[in-house]
Amino acid sequence: MKKIFIVFSIFYSLTTFSQTVHECYKSGITKHKQLDYKGAIKDYSSAIKANNLYEEAYFNRGICELKLKDYNAALKDFTKIIEIDATYPKAYYNRATVYIIQKKYAKALLDLDKTIKLDITIPNALTLRGQIRYIIGDKAGAIEDFDTAKQIGDKHADEYLAKYRDNELQIDINRLFDHLDSKL
Repeated sequence: MKKIFIVFSIFYSLTTFSQTVHECYKSGITKHKQLDYKGAIKDYSSAIKANNLYEEAYFNRGICELKLKDYNAALKDFTKIIEIDATYPKAYYNRATVYIIQKKYAKALLDLDKTIKLDITIPNALTLRGQIRYIIGDKAGAIEDFDTAKQIGDKHADEYLAKYRDNELQIDINRLFDHLDSKL
C-alpha cells in the first residue's frame, strides 16, 4: 500500500508540475498576442524557471525582448536555445537579427550561414544575408543570395536585386521583424 501511495504521489507531482509549466507558457502566449510583452516575459520566465530546457519559452521570451528593444536579454535567450538545441534555425536567425541591430555583421553572417544550412526556407534569411554581404563589400555573394532567394520564391528578392543595381541597398530593419510572431 505504501508503494502505491508513493507512486501515486510522484505521478501527481509530475502531472501538476507539467500543467503549471504549460499554463505559464499558455498565459505568456495570450499576453504576447495581446502585445503585453512585459507580462508575457514574466510568464515565459516562470515556465523557464520550472523547466530550464523549455526552448519555446526561451524563443518567445526572446521575441518579446526584441519587441521591447532589450537586445542583450534577447541575445542571451537565443544563445541559450542554441546551447540546448544546436539545430534550431530560428534561434540562429533571431540571434543574427540582434547582431545586425548591434552592427556586429561578422557574427550575424555566421548565424545566417547556420540558419540557411539548417533551413534555407526561413523567411528573409537569404535576402538578409545578401544585404549584409553587400554592406561588407561581397557584392557577388549578395547577388548569389538574392538569386537563390528568388528561385525559392522569396517575393522580396527582385526588390533587393533592383536596389543592388541602383547601389542603394541598406538593411531593412522593419522587414527583420516581419517574422517575429510567426511562431505563436
